[in-house]
Amino acid sequence: PMLEVARDMSLGAHPYLVPVEHTAKAREILGPDPLLIPEHKVIIETDADKARERARAAIGWYLGIENYKRNLFWMGFTEDDIADGGSDRLIDALVAHGDAETVVAKLRGHLDAGADQVAIQALTGPEDPFGVEMLRQIAPAILRRPATAPEDNRCTVCNCGQDRSVMRTCIRTCEALGPRASPGDVPAGAGCTENEGAEAALD
Repeated sequence: PMLEVARDMSLGAHPYLVPVEHTAKAREILGPDPLLIPEHKVIIETDADKARERARAAIGWYLGIENYKRNLFWMGFTEDDIADGGSDRLIDALVAHGDAETVVAKLRGHLDAGADQVAIQALTGPEDPFGVEMLRQIAPAILRRPATAPEDNRCTVCNCGQDRSVMRTCIRTCEALGPRASPGDVPAGAGCTENEGAEAALD
């Protein structure tokens, strides 16, 4: 119901503590136009047990709150998944962990499922209380986009060859000008090539 309210009465939705599968369902409910910007937590840690331990410490208390529980049940998780700080299956769905490339691949799953952007929350320790160092580690992987996309999925305005699925908001701005616009017609800061550095939140 809240996604329907977001669709009908706002510019879009900003879901919190949701897996990639939620993004696909949310896009289906919202339709193509409203913004969809899910949050996803990340941990740069290749030891899965250590990563899950940190993840449980961070999200465990959410699992006792009814609205979050209902949302997770809607996604097919069970009481067993919610118990004891969260099953491995639940934790892995809600918190991307591993090396930078693995984490970013998980985040891109939201874009593939229909998100416009992804809000990244770094789960860190006292040595990096604001997550700045962790975000620095994943930034190069975020900005390392494919040089070209399949021909039927390329930007049709900037002629940069970038994949529409990883530049959705930028593409909306460009293509509003019309499919035959030239790169010079794109406002500064709006086109794919001008915007890619600034769109570090995975758009």
